[in-house]
Parts: sequence; structure tokens; C-alpha cells
Amino acid sequence: FPTTLNGFAEVSLAAAEEVTVYLGARVEAFQSGLSFRSDRADFRSPVIDTSWKTAILPRIGVTGPIPGTGDRTAFRFNYGVVSQPPDFQFFLDTSIGDSLRTDIRRQGNPNLSFERGTAFEVALSHLFTDAVAATVVGFRKELTNVVSGSLAFPGFAE
Repeated sequence: FPTTLNGFAEVSLAAAEEVTVYLGARVEAFQSGLSFRSDRADFRSPVIDTSWKTAILPRIGVTGPIPGTGDRTAFRFNYGVVSQPPDFQFFLDTSIGDSLRTDIRRQGNPNLSFERGTAFEVALSHLFTDAVAATVVGFRKELTNVVSGSLAFPGFAE
């Protein structure tokens, strides 16, 4: 069976002028729980159990007031490395289509690793009155090592 484990630790550090810095780290691990042959073309090849995949994901955040605004305007910035296990469908060999008679098959990889990425966030908040506030947030998430599927037919150019 697939298994996942994770944990998170964070510390906040007060810096000058009421600026706070947050440092954190997330640890993630998963195992697909599948076994596979080292050489799929040779049924006599040894069966291998999948290993644990682990990732340490650092995070940093900074928040504080904007000088000269009477503590009514504040900023924040966050950066973090993110990851997630691939969709389980990519671990297994499957037929594509709605019939078992199809000749279109996708070969899975039970030993896939994490999909990785980075996330950024910048925000500005302003308190107009004691009851009215507004926040503007910009963010971006960049993904790498993303698993996807494609079809390739023998004799046709890709």
C-alpha cells in the first residue's frame, strides 16, 4: 500500500523595527508500496521493492509594518520549496481506453520521485478604519519534475 509521512517545524525571530522572520522546514516522505522487475522484458529478472523517497523543504517568511504609516500598513513575503508525490496512476501499467481489448498501454514507473517546485508570495495589507481593511497579494508557483503521460506509436514521429 502507498505510505506517506510528513512533519513541519517553524521558528519565528523578532528582528528590528517590529519585523518578524519565520524560518521553517517541512520533511516529506512517501513509498509507492509496489514491487517491480528490474528488466520488464525479462520475466526472470529480480523483483525490486520501491524505496522511500524523501524531501526536505525549506521555508522563509518576513512580515512587518511599513514605516511612516502609523502601523496601519504591513507587508509580507514568503518563499518555500514545495513537493508532492506523483498521481498514483503513473506508478502502474494501464490500458488507455474503456476496454480491456485495447492495444494502447501506458507503462508505469513504480519508482517515481517527488514532483518539486517553488512558491513565492508578496502581500501588502492596509487598515483603513478599525472595521475596514484590504490586502493585495501576488503569488507564483513554479513546478519542476512534473510527471505526465504521452502516447508514442511505433513507426510514427514523436
